[in-house]
Amino acid sequence: MKHLRNGTLATALAATLVATLLAACSDDPSTGPDAPEHEEPNKVVVKLTNTANASDTVTATFFDADGDGGDTPTIDTLRLTNNASYSGTVRLYHQHGSSSEELTADVERLKDEHQFFYSAKDGIAGRLFITPTDKDSKNLPVGLRFTAVVGNGAPTTGTLNVVLGHFDEVVKDGIARSPESDVSVDFPVVVK
Repeated sequence: MKHLRNGTLATALAATLVATLLAACSDDPSTGPDAPEHEEPNKVVVKLTNTANASDTVTATFFDADGDGGDTPTIDTLRLTNNASYSGTVRLYHQHGSSSEELTADVERLKDEHQFFYSAKDGIAGRLFITPTDKDSKNLPVGLRFTAVVGNGAPTTGTLNVVLGHFDEVVKDGIARSPESDVSVDFPVVVK
């Protein structure tokens, strides 16, 4: 009887070990809930191309070399054409000294947990409309790619707030912002 218990215990331990090893071998660490997080972005590049005139391309960069606090970040101005439509992209980087790591693919890989939110403020509120064109696996917006439409009107200025929401504590619904964000940048905007 004692021998049977030891044999049963040994068999159970061996079965558990094999199951654990099989599960570990079949799990892909680059996806799923245990996927590694990305670096903290400190450089954001927004590029807009006029859909009616490809030579009207605007690129604005935000760069904060030392992160929150310390030195003032550099922020370019988005200079947009009145009554124009643009196709847009946003790219993220972690830059330190002369090395730069692009993080855009990490956000794309983890798109079910991320969403960009674009808010036009001040003189461009009600004049600049941003619509994400890319979707995650649940058909919810991501915002790495988008359209931007500048309504007709007088020259004006304002701010475009770009926020990358990170949804690991709350459920992403495509509408509400997450209380956690990886990026929050206010780009100055001039509509001419």
